Amino acid sequence: MNGYKKLMISVLAQAMTDYIQAIKIGGLGFTEKLKRNSTEMVKKLKKDSKAFLYRTPKEKCEIETMTKGQKAKIYIFENDEESETYVFGFKFICNYIGIDPEKFRKKIKEKREDFWRDIYIKIKEM
Repeated sequence: MNGYKKLMISVLAQAMTDYIQAIKIGGLGFTEKLKRNSTEMVKKLKKDSKAFLYRTPKEKCEIETMTKGQKAKIYIFENDEESETYVFGFKFICNYIGIDPEKFRKKIKEKREDFWRDIYIKIKEM
């Protein structure tokens, strides 16, 4: 496998990992949980400007993971011009490595963790 293909597969793998981790922490509705959390924080900040400092390390880590997951969800599931034309866009990479992007998105939604394990094993074998 050439270096470009490995690089592109690693970009997809990172986005999928971020997305799955966010689901593990916040469930399928992690974006809504993240929005609620942000709204609550704004209310707390109006009362106390140091409110963010009072979060536990676990809470901070969960917020960071869900934020990365939200970005990955947008990267994977939203169609925009960059997705097809940008060299690291989701559709561009899928087309380059010979995967149908729409079928791949559907598999991502259907399979969740089992799918990720299978993909990881296949990539390691390449």
